[in-house]
Amino acid sequence: MKMQIETVDDVALLQQDLNCLLSWAKDNNMKMNGDKFEVMRYGPLLDIKEHTKYQAHQQNITPKEYVRDLGVTMSADGTFSHHIHLITTTGRKLTGWILRTFQTRERSCMLTLWKALVLPRLEYCCQLWSPHKTGDIMRLETLQRTFNSRIAGLQQLNYWERLNELKLYSLQRR
Repeated sequence: MKMQIETVDDVALLQQDLNCLLSWAKDNNMKMNGDKFEVMRYGPLLDIKEHTKYQAHQQNITPKEYVRDLGVTMSADGTFSHHIHLITTTGRKLTGWILRTFQTRERSCMLTLWKALVLPRLEYCCQLWSPHKTGDIMRLETLQRTFNSRIAGLQQLNYWERLNELKLYSLQRR
């Protein structure tokens, strides 16, 4: 079974499949919201990417640069840098909220807050988007480095010593 769009005929076949799906849905009393259809185009075939359109309910499906699915943002360039940017922004907001809301900087409290509120967001589905670019890795590590430097009694230690003391792994390793 062919899974790539390489020619204009492949585009027509995909549109035909989409029309069959919409027809099946109508026959089974299902309503699909055409405004929620998204298309993302990968690959080097610029002619096909730029000059083809897909339709649902007689309206064009707008090509997207980023598509979010199950909490992970995928990019048309095939990287997850945008996703990493989004989760580190969220992580920065959460850590700022934690530091403003809780006066204590006691180790057990700060570690509990980190593990309960921030770390799950940074690690969600990381097997899929596992960073390999140095900038993406640094963005993640900087967030953890900044947060654990605020924990009482650890300010004089470097990042790796703090991780060892807290029994945490670097985000890259995790």
